[in-house]
Amino acid sequence: MSEILPRCHGCGAAAGEVHDRVCDVARCRATGLQWVTCAHTAASSVPHERDVWTGRWPGEEDCERLGWYVCLEPGRGWVPCDATDAGAEPDLNRLFAEAVWDAPSGHWVPKS
Repeated sequence: MSEILPRCHGCGAAAGEVHDRVCDVARCRATGLQWVTCAHTAASSVPHERDVWTGRWPGEEDCERLGWYVCLEPGRGWVPCDATDAGAEPDLNRLFAEAVWDAPSGHWVPKS
């Protein structure tokens, strides 16, 4: 599991606080994308609101729930691995390539 950070690197929000309006770490609750750049539409049942800093980088918990990890191997780069392997980190690249945002649950889920 990755480190719990007491404050957001983008805006300084403490765990449980809503990110600042210009924070590049904040995610849109409707799209799961960066709040400051998302293309939210009124068609979503979830409002265009910023998320709350949890102490974890956006997407890490979803990678852990899905079992998607990578390790850095010399000469090979980042390769898929198990959560228990030395140096395992959540595979955020795989998350954004192989999952879609489910606004009602507030989680990334595998594409069907």
